[in-house]
Amino acid sequence: MRLVVSGGGTGGHIYPALAIAAAVRRACPSCEVFYVGTDRGLERELAAREQVPYYAVHARGLLGRGLGGKIRGGLAAVRALGEAWRLLRRLRPQAVVGTGGYVTGPVGLAAAWLHIPLLLQEQNVYPGWTNRVLARRARLVVIPFPEVRRYLPPGTPTLVAGNPVRAQRSRSPAEAKAALGLDPQSRVLLITGGSQGAAAINRLARTLAERWGRYPGWHLYWAYGSRYPAPYPDGQAPAGVHPAPYFYDLPRLYEAADLFIGRAGAMTVSECLAFGLAAVLVPSPNVAEDHQTRNAALLADKGAALLLPETRLDQPEALTAVEELIADEARRAAMAERAHALYRPGSAEAIAAAVLAAMRGRGGLRDPQAAGAGRS
Repeated sequence: MRLVVSGGGTGGHIYPALAIAAAVRRACPSCEVFYVGTDRGLERELAAREQVPYYAVHARGLLGRGLGGKIRGGLAAVRALGEAWRLLRRLRPQAVVGTGGYVTGPVGLAAAWLHIPLLLQEQNVYPGWTNRVLARRARLVVIPFPEVRRYLPPGTPTLVAGNPVRAQRSRSPAEAKAALGLDPQSRVLLITGGSQGAAAINRLARTLAERWGRYPGWHLYWAYGSRYPAPYPDGQAPAGVHPAPYFYDLPRLYEAADLFIGRAGAMTVSECLAFGLAAVLVPSPNVAEDHQTRNAALLADKGAALLLPETRLDQPEALTAVEELIADEARRAAMAERAHALYRPGSAEAIAAAVLAAMRGRGGLRDPQAAGAGRS
């Protein structure tokens, strides 16, 4: 049997696609899996690392600026749809899985027109435009939280399975701290603005670092991002402050962390849940349709996180809120417990089971209570 997975643009679309591909391969070693992405995206490199055969279509954003941009976007969409149609006719997969991004649009639409079972995996609380459009044509839409259903067309078949995460806890926080060379009884604050960094988050981290003597027993691991200069070029960071452009082994820091401050992208949020982390989430204001605010709001509503809009991050109240969390171990523990309660282990395996069921013509798994569910 053959499967096509498709998703691109950002790691939030690519990593779930690869996780699903790997889970299908584990469950069905004889299955062939192919990745269809854009001709210039990060997904080509990441698929090659996982040894997944890669095919490209020339997908672009549908809407551009001005009349000329819209015309070019429309022509590109027609071209991408034709390429996807021809590619799927050649590969003849038993199912197609789309995880979002521009490329999922033409690939998903071609699958529907060719009567190939289409399954979608949505990572965010508010589904992306591509997945919302394709949902009416999908055999199944896999969602991270039940609350996502209200944004899908009425009657959309859904499966609540969480998001596949790349790593999970393998040791206790004390063991993780000892592995970092820290006192196992110490506390760790992890701050990151993503691989490139975020100016507002860096300003908050710098303020905290300059006051770090007020937090005895705490260590600050701060990823300031590749776009920004080192905050302490002379290497003289305050005691207990550990800045770096990027932490390549982020899971070991998640294991050690007692509090996280960072963005609210779908995969970051999912990792906080998987590791049972109390979090201060600062949604990026530069994300289409404000997905991150909705992700952060859901966790905040459930008592698993504190939502701080970036526009408020420089205000004294934001610093006070963070310092109160640093000082309040009981509150952090309660937030961590609520976060872990939202985690759904075995996400990739559950999705793979639904995919294989569709490939074998038995229909994907779905939530019984989701029958007829839609907007609410």
